[in-house]
Amino acid sequence: ADGSLVQLSTDRANNDVDVAVKYIPRDFVMSNQKVVLREVLNHHQMSQYKHPHLVQLLEVILTPRYLGLVMEFVDGVSLQSYLVDSGGMLEEDTARFIFQQLVLTVEFMHKMGKVNRDIKLENIMVVDNGMPLIKLCNFSLSKDRAADSSPVTQAGSALFTAPEVLLNVQGHSYDGEPVDVWSCGVVLYMLLF
Repeated sequence: ADGSLVQLSTDRANNDVDVAVKYIPRDFVMSNQKVVLREVLNHHQMSQYKHPHLVQLLEVILTPRYLGLVMEFVDGVSLQSYLVDSGGMLEEDTARFIFQQLVLTVEFMHKMGKVNRDIKLENIMVVDNGMPLIKLCNFSLSKDRAADSSPVTQAGSALFTAPEVLLNVQGHSYDGEPVDVWSCGVVLYMLLF
C-alpha cells in the first residue's frame, strides 16, 4: 500500500493523447527509494522494447507532492473485471487466446532478462474490440534474472504465488522464471474454472 493513485490524463504536448498517470506520494518515494527506483527502471527498460503486450512508460515527472509515471493509456479493464463481466468463466477459445498472449509476453520478459513476480488478474489489462487483447501493466516487483540479483523475498499475491516462494521463509534465492510460469497457470485456471 504505497498510497499511489492512477488517473486518466491528457498529454497536451503530444496531440492531446490520453495517458494514465500513476501518482506515487513523495513521502513514500523517500522512505522506499529502492522499491520505487526498481519499479521505474524496470518499467523504463521494458518500454524500450515497445512490446505490444506491455504497457509503455512514456515519461517520469516530479511534482512537489508526487512522483508521476506517465504511461500508455489502455482503454479496457483488468482481466479480473473482464472475467467477472463474463460471468466468472470464459469460453475455452477465449481463455486460450488470452493465455497465449500472456505466455508470449512472459517469455519475452524472460528473454530480456526480467522476471515479473506479480502476474495476476489485476495486473493484466484487456481491450476487447471483438477479440480480447492483453497488456501486462505492473512491473513494481519485477527483477533481473542475473545470478547476483536472484529473487529472495516473497513477492506477489499469495493466490498466484508458486509454492517455493511461499515456503521460502529462510530468504534463499529462487528461480523467478518457473514462479512466473506457475502464476500464468493460476491465471489460466481462474479463467476456465
